[in-house]
Amino acid sequence: MEHYPRPYYYAIPAIKNYRYGLQRIMEIVADKTGQEVDKVLSPSRKDELVLTRHIFSYFCVNKFKYPPVKVSRFLNREHGCVNNSMKVVKNTLSVNRRFQHLIAELNYEFDCTVKDFEHGLYR
Repeated sequence: MEHYPRPYYYAIPAIKNYRYGLQRIMEIVADKTGQEVDKVLSPSRKDELVLTRHIFSYFCVNKFKYPPVKVSRFLNREHGCVNNSMKVVKNTLSVNRRFQHLIAELNYEFDCTVKDFEHGLYR
Protein backbone atom coordinates (compact mmCIF):
# COMPACT_ATOMS: atom_id res chain seq x y z
CA MET A 1 0.00 0.00 0.00
CA GLU A 2 1.51 3.28 -1.11
CA HIS A 3 1.38 6.40 1.00
CA TYR A 4 0.14 9.44 -0.90
CA PRO A 5 0.71 12.96 0.41
CA ARG A 6 -2.41 14.49 1.87
CA PRO A 7 -3.89 17.52 0.10
CA TYR A 8 -3.31 20.93 1.66
CA TYR A 9 -6.79 21.22 3.10
CA TYR A 10 -6.04 18.34 5.48
CA ALA A 11 -3.22 20.40 6.99
CA ILE A 12 -5.67 23.09 8.04
CA PRO A 13 -8.01 21.82 10.79
CA ALA A 14 -10.66 24.45 10.16
CA ILE A 15 -10.91 23.50 6.48
CA LYS A 16 -12.60 20.21 7.32
CA ASN A 17 -15.71 22.29 6.82
CA TYR A 18 -15.51 23.03 3.08
CA ARG A 19 -17.52 26.22 3.41
CA TYR A 20 -15.02 27.83 5.81
CA GLY A 21 -12.01 26.79 3.76
CA LEU A 22 -13.45 28.10 0.53
CA GLN A 23 -14.44 31.35 2.24
CA ARG A 24 -10.88 31.86 3.53
CA ILE A 25 -9.38 31.10 0.10
CA MET A 26 -11.83 33.56 -1.49
CA GLU A 27 -10.88 36.26 1.02
CA ILE A 28 -7.18 35.86 0.21
CA VAL A 29 -7.72 35.89 -3.57
CA ALA A 30 -10.15 38.83 -3.44
CA ASP A 31 -7.78 40.81 -1.22
CA LYS A 32 -4.83 40.18 -3.55
CA THR A 33 -6.82 41.17 -6.64
CA GLY A 34 -8.38 44.20 -4.92
CA GLN A 35 -12.00 43.02 -5.11
CA GLU A 36 -14.74 42.64 -2.51
CA VAL A 37 -15.88 39.09 -1.73
CA ASP A 38 -19.58 39.97 -2.07
CA LYS A 39 -19.03 41.41 -5.53
CA VAL A 40 -16.98 38.39 -6.64
CA LEU A 41 -19.78 36.05 -5.54
CA SER A 42 -22.41 38.17 -7.29
CA PRO A 43 -23.67 37.22 -10.78
CA SER A 44 -21.76 40.14 -12.32
CA ARG A 45 -19.72 39.43 -15.45
CA LYS A 46 -17.26 42.32 -15.16
CA ASP A 47 -13.78 41.31 -16.32
CA GLU A 48 -12.02 41.95 -13.01
CA LEU A 49 -14.60 39.91 -11.07
CA VAL A 50 -14.53 37.07 -13.57
CA LEU A 51 -10.73 36.96 -13.39
CA THR A 52 -10.87 36.76 -9.60
CA ARG A 53 -13.34 33.86 -9.86
CA HIS A 54 -11.04 32.12 -12.35
CA ILE A 55 -8.05 32.45 -10.03
CA PHE A 56 -10.11 31.27 -7.04
CA SER A 57 -11.29 28.17 -8.92
CA TYR A 58 -7.78 27.42 -10.14
CA PHE A 59 -6.30 27.44 -6.64
CA CYS A 60 -9.18 25.52 -5.05
CA VAL A 61 -8.97 22.67 -7.53
CA ASN A 62 -5.25 22.54 -8.32
CA LYS A 63 -3.62 23.47 -5.01
CA PHE A 64 -6.17 22.56 -2.36
CA LYS A 65 -7.71 19.61 -4.26
CA TYR A 66 -11.31 20.61 -3.75
CA PRO A 67 -13.77 18.84 -6.06
CA PRO A 68 -14.97 21.17 -8.84
CA VAL A 69 -18.58 20.54 -7.79
CA LYS A 70 -17.93 21.95 -4.28
CA VAL A 71 -16.22 25.02 -5.75
CA SER A 72 -19.05 25.60 -8.21
CA ARG A 73 -21.64 25.37 -5.44
CA PHE A 74 -19.72 27.93 -3.41
CA LEU A 75 -19.67 30.28 -6.42
CA ASN A 76 -23.31 29.52 -7.33
CA ARG A 77 -22.22 28.42 -10.79
CA GLU A 78 -22.25 25.19 -12.80
CA HIS A 79 -19.25 22.89 -12.53
CA GLY A 80 -18.41 23.57 -16.18
CA CYS A 81 -17.54 27.15 -15.21
CA VAL A 82 -14.89 25.85 -12.81
CA ASN A 83 -13.40 23.61 -15.50
CA ASN A 84 -13.35 26.55 -17.91
CA SER A 85 -11.71 28.73 -15.25
CA MET A 86 -8.84 26.31 -14.87
CA LYS A 87 -8.32 26.22 -18.64
CA VAL A 88 -8.38 30.04 -18.86
CA VAL A 89 -5.82 30.41 -16.05
CA LYS A 90 -3.47 27.83 -17.58
CA ASN A 91 -3.66 29.52 -20.99
CA THR A 92 -3.16 32.99 -19.52
CA LEU A 93 -0.18 31.81 -17.45
CA SER A 94 1.62 30.79 -20.60
CA VAL A 95 1.50 34.28 -22.14
CA ASN A 96 1.07 36.96 -19.47
CA ARG A 97 4.04 37.84 -17.21
CA ARG A 98 1.98 40.01 -14.85
CA PHE A 99 -0.47 37.20 -14.36
CA GLN A 100 2.39 34.77 -13.67
CA HIS A 101 3.65 37.14 -10.99
CA LEU A 102 0.17 37.42 -9.40
CA ILE A 103 -0.23 33.63 -9.31
CA ALA A 104 3.24 33.24 -7.79
CA GLU A 105 2.39 35.79 -5.07
CA LEU A 106 -0.86 34.02 -4.27
CA ASN A 107 0.91 30.66 -4.21
CA TYR A 108 3.37 32.05 -1.67
CA GLU A 109 0.53 33.58 0.36
CA PHE A 110 -1.27 30.23 0.50
CA ASP A 111 1.90 28.41 1.50
CA CYS A 112 2.39 30.85 4.38
CA THR A 113 -1.26 30.52 5.43
CA VAL A 114 -1.03 26.72 5.51
CA LYS A 115 2.15 26.90 7.60
CA ASP A 116 0.47 29.34 10.01
CA PHE A 117 -2.42 26.91 10.47
CA GLU A 118 -0.02 24.03 11.02
CA HIS A 119 1.75 25.99 13.75
CA GLY A 120 -1.50 27.01 15.44
CA LEU A 121 -1.35 30.75 14.71
CA TYR A 122 -5.03 30.76 13.60
CA ARG A 123 -7.43 29.50 16.24
